[in-house]
This record gives sequence, structure tokens and C-alpha cells, in this order.
Amino acid sequence: MRGPVCCAQGQCTATTPGCRKEFSRWHLSGALRDPWIGTKVRDRYTLLEKLGSGGEGQVYVASDSRGGPLVALKMVGKLGAPPQEKDGLVDLSSQFRLIRELRAFSLIDHPNVVKLLDSGVHLGLPFLVMERLTGTDLHKVIHRGGGMGWERAKPLILQMCDGLEALHSKGIIHRDFKPSNVFLSGEAGKEKVKLIDLDLVKFLGPAGERNIEDSDEVVGTPAYMAPEMLSGGACDERLDIYSLGATIYEMLTGIPPYTARNYLELMLKHRDTIPRRIGEFPGAHAPPEAESLVSKALARSPEDRFKSVSELREAVLS
Repeated sequence: MRGPVCCAQGQCTATTPGCRKEFSRWHLSGALRDPWIGTKVRDRYTLLEKLGSGGEGQVYVASDSRGGPLVALKMVGKLGAPPQEKDGLVDLSSQFRLIRELRAFSLIDHPNVVKLLDSGVHLGLPFLVMERLTGTDLHKVIHRGGGMGWERAKPLILQMCDGLEALHSKGIIHRDFKPSNVFLSGEAGKEKVKLIDLDLVKFLGPAGERNIEDSDEVVGTPAYMAPEMLSGGACDERLDIYSLGATIYEMLTGIPPYTARNYLELMLKHRDTIPRRIGEFPGAHAPPEAESLVSKALARSPEDRFKSVSELREAVLS
């Protein structure tokens, strides 16, 4: 790694044959194809490796010059090459509501919710620093094994309930609860759950009084989205209860409650139909009480669902 390091630091002109070889090899690697690798964010966090990307930005493993473990750093926005200060700042003013909301998660110190460590702006781009998690998400676990039995699912569900209760106690609705936003670490049967990707949260009550540009637009992932989102119904914790019910259904069967060819067809299924019974799936072993609680969580009318996550949690334990 001698060649890549010196070239990255601008101390090499790649004039010697050996260094030219190293320099070319490094160019062909993933490091230089992402121009953000090696960037130092706010003179503190050095981006080391790209973890993934999505509609809201890109996530990197980063080191902290102040010491401590590696962290996960998310740059918010559509990224190209790092912008130059002389070219002016990137206009991402619409993202600052997201930054303020996610900062509020520093008030939540709960073992089942990913911890936000820091946030700020670098070259005009908002960024978030979170604890780095090791393991995989629930979606991958489900589809690797084609679903799971109730005994394995039960402790995971209880931890998901605990994480959602922590959010709801602060007046925070997740609004995008789904298997890929549930992170698992540890060996099978002893996994630790962390709720992640809080990009679409909505604040209610006192927590939402100072929200700027708070939105009621339809957000979330259609396969797990409560039907009242289609008709502009009330946004409260029963949205997350429905999504939790859809997640439990997928844990036990291997597939979401509904599938369709497009967004509208899928949402109409949520609104107008009842999903196939869990017991009808070959290999799905769920006791009657599990099927009953999933059915209640997935009730089309919010009034027919559990009133709170704690109520659902009690049904899991009964």
C-alpha cells in the first residue's frame, strides 16, 4: 500500500516504474473510483470505505481523529466529486430539516436504536455520524433462510418493539419500518436488534412544534405502508404498528403480505384485500396467537389495530 498512500497525500508524481505500477493498480481499485475516499470531513473524520448508497446519500466507514472506534458517516445528498470551496457551496437547503430531526435522536439513548454521534456540514453537504454496526439486516436474514420459525422470530420482535417504543415515547414516528431497516448483530438466536435509517421520521406533539417544512406527503416503502397513507389519514404510531405487522408476516412466511406490479396496485391491495394466512405457507410454523397478532397489526382500519406498540408487545409475550 506504499504507492497508494503517498500518491493520495500528493507527495508522489508517479515517475518511477514501481510507483507508476502501484499508482495504476490503485486507480483500478474501488478507492479512486469513489473520489470521496480519503476525504477528511470537517477536519475530523477520514472516509475509508464506502458501505452503500441510497436516495438520501452515501454511507462510509470513517476514522475519527479524536480516537475511538470507527464510525459510519453518511453524506446527505446526491454526490459527485467533492465540491471545491472556490466554486461556492452546494444548495441543499431542503435537507436541513432532516439534519435537525436526526439531531434529536441524540436524546434517545436506547440499545435498540442506532445512535447518532455527530452531525454538521462539509463543503455545503450535510453529514451524519452514527455508530458503526457489524452484522446484516433482517431482510437478508429472512431471504437467506426463506423465513424463520416463531421461536427465533419472537426475541427479535420484542427488541423491535422496544426500539419503536423508545421512538414513540419521544413523539417520533419512524414511517419507513421494514426488514431492511432492522439491523442484526451477533450469532443466530442471540442477535441484537438496532433500528436504522431514520430518514423519514415525523415528529408529533411537543417534539414537532418547531419543525420547519414538516411534511405529510406519502413516504415509506409500499410493501410495508399502512393503507391510510394512500388516503391522507392520520399519521401516528399505528403507521409503525402496521409496518411492524408486515415485517413479522415476512419473517414467518419469507415474503411481504402483498406483492404487485406497481405502486398503485400494491397500495390498493393494502386497502382492499386480506393477505394469505400464514398457516397456508408450506413450512411456516406459527402458533395461532402469532397469526392472530399479525392479523390485528395489519388491520386495514387504524382503529382495529393495537393501540400502541406496548400492547402488541404484550400479545407477543402472551
